Amino acid sequence: MKALEAAAPGHILLGDIGATNARLALLSDGVLGPVDCFTVADFARFTDAVDAFLSHRRQDLPLTNALLAAAGPVESNRCVLTNCRWTIEPRELCAAFGFERVRLVNDFEATALSLSHLMGPNLYPLGGGPAVSDAPMAVLGPGTGLGVACLIPSAQNSVVIAGEGGHATMSATTRREDAIIDHLRRRFDHVSAERVVSGSGLENLYDAVVALDGVGSHRFLDTPEFQPLHARGNAENVFDRFDWRLSDATSFHLNVPFSIPRPFVV
Repeated sequence: MKALEAAAPGHILLGDIGATNARLALLSDGVLGPVDCFTVADFARFTDAVDAFLSHRRQDLPLTNALLAAAGPVESNRCVLTNCRWTIEPRELCAAFGFERVRLVNDFEATALSLSHLMGPNLYPLGGGPAVSDAPMAVLGPGTGLGVACLIPSAQNSVVIAGEGGHATMSATTRREDAIIDHLRRRFDHVSAERVVSGSGLENLYDAVVALDGVGSHRFLDTPEFQPLHARGNAENVFDRFDWRLSDATSFHLNVPFSIPRPFVV
């Protein structure tokens, strides 16, 4: 970011692009402007969303650089988003909008780079014991999918290991979890952590509980979006049976540190 600011005085396009929402803003002389949120499904291509964003700004903006974080693996300086149809191509953006430079990174790589800047008010201790300074740190979070990355701090240049840890196989610790994962396996063959610990995972869990316990209705999953549970018949009773889902998610979260060098911080 500092390199982009030094090389491009004026305005820099910033983007946080997920599979459900894309957030865009301008960084102007070090000051972050308003963040606009776009629904990914409303646009056939990412360039269409960028065009909609810029159409609300002055056309004579000296906009020459962009820094974008996208929810998918970045390979050969392009990203095919994991859970939607968009592909982000820096060359396409340069041709369409006249950018001189577009930096594209994985979204959790970008999140991992922020970890060393978090201070006391931003942190909540878990597990007891003091934090280990300068230890590798893991970051993970559920959204449309499940993102995972690792930061290895350094006084010179910190290193981020971005991956697709959400596609690791989901494990069970109880017979109840065995039954739910077995049900999901009939649909997906491979049940990854993302099939459970994500937004779509809630739908998968609901479907599994309806099938296993004979409560609720599969038609709930066919609605355009989830409505408040109290307005959805006995959906609330179904979700009451999900008391294991937090422990299942926590189990995956606690396994992540074992895949990075010790000592570690989560």
